[in-house]
Amino acid sequence: MACDGRPVCISIDGNETNRITVLQCDAENRLRQIGRPIVIRSSKYMNKLIEQDRRRITRPTRFVLGFKSETAAGITLAGIEHSHDV
Repeated sequence: MACDGRPVCISIDGNETNRITVLQCDAENRLRQIGRPIVIRSSKYMNKLIEQDRRRITRPTRFVLGFKSETAAGITLAGIEHSHDV
């Protein structure tokens, strides 16, 4: 938050713990400086969207036993992501 500044709006899933944490951090920051409260948007289905996004990478890499170098892993994963974007 020091580099980018305070967010205006935060989107979180329906978990109450996340909401309480954001509110506590917002209260601490507002005590230090005058500002508007952070708007919290909650989405019940956010985790499902993230899981679906992750599946497109895990399916092709499931059968790969291991990469011999980080460079090879990066190139392979970049290719998989690019093929889904096209």
